[in-house]
Parts: sequence; C-alpha cells; structure tokens
Amino acid sequence: MWVFYGLFSAIFLGFYDAIRKKVLNNNPVIPVLFLASLTGALIFLPFIIVSYTGVIHQGAFLYIPPGSPKEHLLTLYKSMLVGSSWFLAYNALSRLPLTIVVPIRSTGPMWTLIGAMLIYTERFTAVQ
Repeated sequence: MWVFYGLFSAIFLGFYDAIRKKVLNNNPVIPVLFLASLTGALIFLPFIIVSYTGVIHQGAFLYIPPGSPKEHLLTLYKSMLVGSSWFLAYNALSRLPLTIVVPIRSTGPMWTLIGAMLIYTERFTAVQ
C-alpha cells in the first residue's frame, strides 16, 4: 500500500513543481521563496499567538508549547538546512527544463524511504 502512496505523492510533487516553474518564470528566486515561506509562516502564526496568550490550553490539539533555547537553536539549524535546500531547488527549477527537474524531485519520497531503511534500520509492515 505504501508503494501506491509513494507514487501518488510523486504525481502531486510533479504537479506542484510544474506550478512553481510557472511562478518562477520571469521572477527572481529569492522573492518567490520568501513569499512562499512567509505564507507558510502566516498559517502557523495564529496558533503560536493563541498558545502563548493562553487562549488554547496545554494538551489541546492545536497547542504549540514554548521551546527551550536548545530547541530554538536546533530549529534554526534545521531552518538553514531546509532553506538552503529550497533555494537550490528553486534555482534548479527556474533554470532547468521541467523534464529534468520534476523526475528527480518526484523521487524524493523514495529516497526518504531508502534513507529510513538504511540509516535508521526501519522495517515496515505490510500495512505501512
């Protein structure tokens, strides 16, 4: 079943990349990436605010707990890693043809699965 989900994910990643290619056409990469990241941040900002102010109480489904300084540094590190990956992916998408970029990017779920099996020695059941 997970193979079906992997293929399903690859198809939608292909559509997503085709739409991003259209957005990046005649637009610089950094402003497009900034606006995409800002949009994602604005989705979570209300939940962070209402969690901080106490409107949503601890234990609620949408509650976001405060982080320690160590967790903030780890988040910063991950953000820099993911941001650089996105920057390179957006540049590749804006400069290369879709026939090269989309097949490579669509194999992302497969590489994640292989990495989980090789690096973390995860074993999946038939249902997974």
